Amino acid sequence: MTTRLIFCEKLKAQAPALDKPPYPGALGQRIFEHISATAWQQWQQHQVMLINEYRLNLLVPALKNPPVLWNRMPIKQTIQIPLDFPLKTSDYYTRVAR
Repeated sequence: MTTRLIFCEKLKAQAPALDKPPYPGALGQRIFEHISATAWQQWQQHQVMLINEYRLNLLVPALKNPPVLWNRMPIKQTIQIPLDFPLKTSDYYTRVAR
């Protein structure tokens, strides 16, 4: 079995690709095509650190996709953020608390 190699946008080098898209839809496909398995593993470790540092409770439905995580994704420059998506983390948590 051969490992598929891609040019990873995060690592700026050829690296083994993910086995499958990590998310459904266009975002998952972009990550699958442009982010290596190594970079994705680094992102997952960093994501856990952010969840712990900001003490995010992912059981609260409104906090499942906080901007503090999205803004640090390895492929953030290629995703389009919806117009109503808060750009500052403080705005997001103020809206959720209301």
